[in-house]
Amino acid sequence: AEPFYFGTYFPPAPRHGMPSFRQVLEGVQQAWSTRREEVGEVAGKIVRDLAQREIAHQGTRPPGEQELAQALLGLTREYDPQRGGFGGAPKFPPSMVLEFLLRHHARTGAEGALQMAQDTCERMARGGIYDQLGGGFARYSVDRDWTVPHFEKMLYDNALLCRVYA
Repeated sequence: AEPFYFGTYFPPAPRHGMPSFRQVLEGVQQAWSTRREEVGEVAGKIVRDLAQREIAHQGTRPPGEQELAQALLGLTREYDPQRGGFGGAPKFPPSMVLEFLLRHHARTGAEGALQMAQDTCERMARGGIYDQLGGGFARYSVDRDWTVPHFEKMLYDNALLCRVYA
């Protein structure tokens, strides 16, 4: 009952260095059948790694100023000042992050938070993930410049982005 292999997407056929879903299933079955001890070790390592990433938050109170400042610092480190957004390709519209930045600015007046949110919104709206004909945003950009969209729209993504842009 512990994870020992994970991923976000496995295509129907292998491509771009990604195994197909069938290959993943066959590999998992083979590992479980022939290398179960190794699978257990890997599972233990994954569980330990995930447990270390947990943010310590005690009690039922909302996060305080220290936790919020820590979150802002982490976002600042991941921010892409040339292209907007956070991290590299693929780039997903970070609606909840943008909302956090806007709320943080409203609460503290932090201009850096507002600037990150504004620049990201501007670059997404002027990039290829915005559908110029039908409106709304594609699920994500396959490149780090917001140019090449993944041609799929998700209602929940667009609903959250409506709040941010409003």
